[in-house]
Amino acid sequence: MTEPHRTVFRTADGLDLVADRYGAPIRGGVLLAHGGGQTRHA
Repeated sequence: MTEPHRTVFRTADGLDLVADRYGAPIRGGVLLAHGGGQTRHA
């Protein structure tokens, strides 16, 4: 498996949302969201 690319989105009120992106950016995407109290590493 390839290494992820870290992507940061900043909300209008200054909150940073961090995601790990895998694969080519030109292909379609899938969003996997975790439950409350967990991180993207869980």
